[in-house]
Amino acid sequence: MKGLYILLSVMVMCWSCDSFLNVDSQDEVIPETTQAFSELLWGEGYPQEGELMDAIVSYLGDELTGRAPMEHSESALLYRGFYQWQPAAFELALEQEDAVGYSQTDGMNCWEAYYKRILGCNIALAYGDESDGTEEEKARLKGEAHVLRAYYYFQLVNYYGWPYNDHETDPSENPGVPLILEPDLVEERTARHSVKEVYEQIEKDLKAGIELLEREGRVRTVYRMNYLAAHLLASRVYLYMENWEEAVKHARVVMENATLADLTGELPTTLQLERGNEEILWMYGANRNWYSLGGDANDSYIPSEELSNLFVLEEPLQDRRLVYCFDSITNGLDGSYAGLKVAKWNRYNSSFGQAFRSAEAWLNASEALLEQYKEGDQAAGIEGLALLNTLRAKRIFAGEGNVLDAIPMQDADVLLQLCREERQRELCFEGQRWFDLRRYGMPRVEKVWCVNEQQNERYALEARDQMYVLSIPSEAMDRNDKLVQNPGASQGTRMPL
Repeated sequence: MKGLYILLSVMVMCWSCDSFLNVDSQDEVIPETTQAFSELLWGEGYPQEGELMDAIVSYLGDELTGRAPMEHSESALLYRGFYQWQPAAFELALEQEDAVGYSQTDGMNCWEAYYKRILGCNIALAYGDESDGTEEEKARLKGEAHVLRAYYYFQLVNYYGWPYNDHETDPSENPGVPLILEPDLVEERTARHSVKEVYEQIEKDLKAGIELLEREGRVRTVYRMNYLAAHLLASRVYLYMENWEEAVKHARVVMENATLADLTGELPTTLQLERGNEEILWMYGANRNWYSLGGDANDSYIPSEELSNLFVLEEPLQDRRLVYCFDSITNGLDGSYAGLKVAKWNRYNSSFGQAFRSAEAWLNASEALLEQYKEGDQAAGIEGLALLNTLRAKRIFAGEGNVLDAIPMQDADVLLQLCREERQRELCFEGQRWFDLRRYGMPRVEKVWCVNEQQNERYALEARDQMYVLSIPSEAMDRNDKLVQNPGASQGTRMPL
């Protein structure tokens, strides 16, 4: 354990913002038992309750539009650079933060947030085997750490690297992010690995983690990584890689062992991203990760009209997610309808607010099977459509005494579009839409920024725009002279159309 003692003693030098383990030189405690390492992983490898990790993600896609309250809040102005796809969005937020005189940029620097947690995983993986504990305890510790690290690298490479499945480039040549796999290595001294290399490491971690977590074969608590959440993550990763068979295989494990809630009757008393929702496999992070996302009548951003319209069906059909996941905003002057606000999480407490949900497994499997149908596999198409209809039947109320009509078998491209729309409805504001747009070919997106009640500006992210890949934060570039910045960072300020 001597190496760990030294590592903990110098860890404060690895991060510019705060100490890693808050080691007090007068009272250093070095973990010796597997349980102690598990507690260390909980504190340093997991996103903490109330901790912001990537609060920018919903501002980047097409889920939001701007609106003009009486005045824009400070938080609205902080997120404006990400909403408008500005190359130096984080630096613009830091400038705005300096202007108001207190910290409001938590969760905007995804680079730092995820690398800090990767370091906690690396410590558990490097030293857990030397600890005092049972083989079962060690397997659980290492399994959690492997899958968490896989998730963090998956997030990082999808923020700062070109999409793996881009058919016009080669993932083995596209720069991804530095792979730091040992606790005595730091990001400041490591060059970027390719997108392909990062995904290969993600696969390795997932395979190792799933094998270890499956030894226990049960979910102890949704607040620790478990085998079902690990399989769900694997299905997501393989979907992005267009490895349809593996995506379906891992999704099946979830579908066979998890619940799909029925919203067509009495709605659950818990919110979709709240403790107690029966679909949640793993819960983490902060509900503040979704702060100011159309949850209040005074917010500067609300769900876009295009998204809102996806939930509108012809009577007597009712998409129950429209009631379960959203509330109406009313005009304060005349009480008229003014749009939707998001109600997926409890904005009035600081509890966990991010989650892996079982419903995603049905969507991942359906999309992967329909892609196989597009390649000529008729049986895969039948199964993929059946899964899509199963999810819809749990979400759409057909009217008293009626049965929802199933989507009929038809052209693969039509069914894939319906599946993508269902994914957009089901997973909106859960941090996935931006990544989906990237893997769908990076289409052109337009958004409105409301300067005030009289003036609107429109901003465009062009098809295959360089800003589909985020600029690496300048502070990370300053620390590491081996990093090569993404091309989008050299663009000038993005102007309104």
